[in-house]
Amino acid sequence: MSKNLIQATLKLISIGLLSVSMHAHAAESRVIDKIVATVDDRIILKSELNAKFFLQAQQLQQQNIPIESAEALRKQVLESMILEAVQLNRAERLGINADDREINTQIERVAAQNNLSVLEFRNRINLEQENGFELL
Repeated sequence: MSKNLIQATLKLISIGLLSVSMHAHAAESRVIDKIVATVDDRIILKSELNAKFFLQAQQLQQQNIPIESAEALRKQVLESMILEAVQLNRAERLGINADDREINTQIERVAAQNNLSVLEFRNRINLEQENGFELL
């Protein structure tokens, strides 16, 4: 065999082995999660969206509120998550910090000023603005 023929054969064998190796590696790879949105340096994962979507769907079901379109609800939940990320980024830029206890105290105070329980306050806000209480 000539030297050129040997080199060509070796190249073909190398390409074949590389192709088989790449195919085997691709078969082993799997997607664990996907990014569905980014807001500045924050990311929203598909798994986070799914978790909030199922929670929202469950809450609607418990309140006997029919879900007209799962896709519309998913979009609404994603928009809410994006808005929350925007608000958190803005609060960080402005140096605003509030823990859950402080927020709950303020919600209780506003509800009491309106002669409502927190649950009644939440329901009233949700009637006046779709997903309104989630935005607080």
